[in-house]
Amino acid sequence: AAQNRPEPPSSLAGAWRVDLSGFGPTPVPILMTFARDGTLLQTDTPVLLQQPVPPSSAASNGHGLWRKLGGRDYSFTYVKIFYGADGPALATATQRARATLSDDGKTFTARIVGTDFVNADGTPIAPGAVAALTFTGTRIALPEEP
Repeated sequence: AAQNRPEPPSSLAGAWRVDLSGFGPTPVPILMTFARDGTLLQTDTPVLLQQPVPPSSAASNGHGLWRKLGGRDYSFTYVKIFYGADGPALATATQRARATLSDDGKTFTARIVGTDFVNADGTPIAPGAVAALTFTGTRIALPEEP
């Protein structure tokens, strides 16, 4: 039986269900996909956005990159665009995070280590801000074959 068990995933590459904590009392569910080529897609869930991003704006999905730091540790960065209620882009946020993959490769935890907010005209908003966000991810897996 041990011969038939697949090796645990040793990389963040794959699709993940993620709880994003730090926006309020309840984690926000998002999806993240870490592609083998080092690209990253992060979905957005509508939430009321507070400062430093202008209130009542909506955010795009995040697009970014990831890399292995060593062992089970990774870093990733993604960019989101924030829009006003009438549609124009108001600002962008570039968020940097550090992640650790579990021993079995089925979960990861991560935390934001830096955020750069910039107005549409390029003016920095709250330089050096670090959003108090954490990620808890569970790998999306194929069902077992009969």
